[in-house]
Amino acid sequence: MTHDQHVVPQVYLKNFADGKTCYVIDGYGKISSKSIEGICYEKDYYELRDSEGEIVYENLFESGVYQKLETSYSNYLEDLFLALKTDNVKRFLKLEDNSLCLITWMVIMLLRNPLAFSMTPEIGREMGIEWNDIQAHNNAILSMTALENMSRALYKTHKVVFLKNGTDMSFLTGNYPSVIMNDKYGKTRGYMPLSPEYYVLLIDKGDKELKEFSVSTVIKPIVDYYNKALIRSTIHIETDVKHKYIISKDRKTLEYYHEYIKKQMYKKSQ
Repeated sequence: MTHDQHVVPQVYLKNFADGKTCYVIDGYGKISSKSIEGICYEKDYYELRDSEGEIVYENLFESGVYQKLETSYSNYLEDLFLALKTDNVKRFLKLEDNSLCLITWMVIMLLRNPLAFSMTPEIGREMGIEWNDIQAHNNAILSMTALENMSRALYKTHKVVFLKNGTDMSFLTGNYPSVIMNDKYGKTRGYMPLSPEYYVLLIDKGDKELKEFSVSTVIKPIVDYYNKALIRSTIHIETDVKHKYIISKDRKTLEYYHEYIKKQMYKKSQ
């Protein structure tokens, strides 16, 4: 039975690692090198439990769902990065299955996260249901069955575009890498770092600013904007500090943001 269950899958984290080692700033502001195996996991997190809190159907989701998904997405992400680097991404994503896979990956990264799980009790209350902690956690796990419906809905209304990092600093990631939410205009947008070099955005098809499947090379102010947005969201999300990691493939980028991160941590503590 697998007990250390990654809330951010290793197949994703390895894109921000040299081998299996990455650099992190933890919830206490310390920079260190870590193995991707040793971060962004929780004990028995995806286990269904009975009313007494005992595990039932051991590893049903960890082995039966998540590990299978991660195996299939390992090959998919390799193909996607190859398409991006050889300017063939438009041809690659014009295949419906490939576009849908990328959107589904963003949804998976969102729904399997502790932040999404923590919102389940409130969702229940909105429906007039008061779940206890065990019921809420079980329902959050079972909500993964809605993946296909949510992904297909976004596929019909949104387009995928990419940002390519044109600077000597890296795109950062963290333990809440995928965001899909309404912007100030009420439109649903999604964004997620894919690697130190690439970012994916999910934007409304009515938005004429960026063409579908386009790859825009961006300069330092844009990289800085997305890195700082990720830093702020990671630090200010209401979760235990043990859940908080800001992750980079290189130490230099983390050192560049170290003071900014410490200032955000100070603001959060006030």
